[in-house]
Amino acid sequence: RKLMVPAAEIVCWTGLLIIIYTYVGYPLLLLLLVTVKKIFWKSASYEQNPGEEPAITLIVTAYNEEKILKEKILNTLQLDHPQQNFNIIFNTDGSTDSSNDILKQHPSIKLLYEPQRKGKLAAMNRSIQYAEPGIVIFSDANTLLNKDCINNILPHFKDPKVGGVAGEKKIFAEDGVAGGEGAYWKYESLLKRLDSNLYSVVGAAGELFAIR
Repeated sequence: RKLMVPAAEIVCWTGLLIIIYTYVGYPLLLLLLVTVKKIFWKSASYEQNPGEEPAITLIVTAYNEEKILKEKILNTLQLDHPQQNFNIIFNTDGSTDSSNDILKQHPSIKLLYEPQRKGKLAAMNRSIQYAEPGIVIFSDANTLLNKDCINNILPHFKDPKVGGVAGEKKIFAEDGVAGGEGAYWKYESLLKRLDSNLYSVVGAAGELFAIR
């Protein structure tokens, strides 16, 4: 007699193997490929001549974010960055709270506002038209940035093949709910680093990313 395996059992084991590969097998495969690459390929070094530093524009999208806006502005103004050719844009399209009044107290920040709300992507696309040619960094209003994040982002653009750089998201909370979520983001950040070391990362957290 031939041994017949029920179709449901095949589907079950196939699904289980896919899950194991997704969360364990793929990272191990990446780690192996990255290790092989480091052994056989040397990373190229790129020099940037003084005076060739690109202009930097930081764009923050903020829809009705008055509760966090003051903290976000203070956090933005405290960032360590090149003093020349650094521009800050806050887009508050569609906001109906006091966001605009708060931002008007800071003349160093360019405020973009129109009454109609078209969504975050539309606000980003509209804001980028006011950016200086160079590097554009996007950040959310409810995201606080590390003081050195810009200085950590810019060196990657010395490689002319790099078109985008992703930031790393970290969640801080007093309760235990964010603990599991933080563990997930640590896992995702590990995958992104391995992807980047192998060739290119395929995704970026919307809270912080930069493009050429």
